[in-house]
Amino acid sequence: MISVIVDRYDVKEVTGLRYDRMLDNKNVIITGTSEIAKTTAGLFIEHGANVVVAGPADVTDDELMNVEYFDTGHDFDVIGLCNRYKNRYIAPDVWFNCIDTFIPGFIDEIEDEELDKIINFYITMPFLFMKEMLPAMVANETGGSIIQMCSYVLGGHNGVSGYAAGNGGLFAMTNALAMEYAPHGIRANTIIPGLSLVCEDTDVEEGYWERTQLLKRKGTKTEIANLALFLASDMSKHITAEAIYINGGQHIIPHNNTYKIHYS
Repeated sequence: MISVIVDRYDVKEVTGLRYDRMLDNKNVIITGTSEIAKTTAGLFIEHGANVVVAGPADVTDDELMNVEYFDTGHDFDVIGLCNRYKNRYIAPDVWFNCIDTFIPGFIDEIEDEELDKIINFYITMPFLFMKEMLPAMVANETGGSIIQMCSYVLGGHNGVSGYAAGNGGLFAMTNALAMEYAPHGIRANTIIPGLSLVCEDTDVEEGYWERTQLLKRKGTKTEIANLALFLASDMSKHITAEAIYINGGQHIIPHNNTYKIHYS
C-alpha cells in the first residue's frame, strides 16, 4: 500500500517498507571499528537493526554508541568470531565489511610481512568469514545483503601496488559471491569511497579536492553510512554485483600524475 504523503515529515510506506525503520529487526554485523563503522552502526540502530560491531578492543563501547561489541583481538580470529555470532544470532541478514589497513609503497618497497598483512586483511579474512557465514544465511532462507568497502585505488594509483592488489582481490571475490549466491536471495555489492571520505587527516596540497572532484568538497562518513543503509535495506533488493563509487566524481578525473598526495 502506498500512503498519501501529507508533508515531507510523514512516515512514508511503500509495499510495507517504512522509510524510518528500513532495517527493522534485521541482524547486522559490521567488521571494523573505524569512524565509518561507528557512524554506520549508529544509523543502522536508528533504523531498527540489531547491530554487532567486531574488531580489536582499542575503542570503548561508549564510542561505539552502545552497540554490541565483539572483541576480535588484533589477530582477528575469524572462525571464533563467526561461531560466537552464530551462537547468538543464527545468521546475519546484513554484513558490512569496512576493515581497512592502508599500506602504501611501490612493488619493490613492500616488505614480505606487509604483503602478508594485506593478503590477510583483504583476501583471507573476508574469504573465511563468507565461508563460515554463508551456509547459515542460506539455511535462514531470508536472503541477505553483503557489503564490502573497497578503496578508490581499484582504478589504479601511484605507490600503492600491494594495497591495490588486496582491494582488487576483494572486489573480484565479492562479484563471484554475488553470482554464486543469487539463487538464495543473497546480494553482494561494493562501496568504493573516495580519498576524502576515508582519509580525513591526510595531508594533501591546498586546493586538492577542488581540482580532483566534480563535487568540490570533502565527503563525510554519514554519506557512506547512508549508502550502506540503502544497500542493506530492501530499497536495493534488486541490486547485486554492483560497485558504487562515492567520491564526488573523483574516479573519472585523471589526476594521479598531476597532483601529488602526501600521506602523513
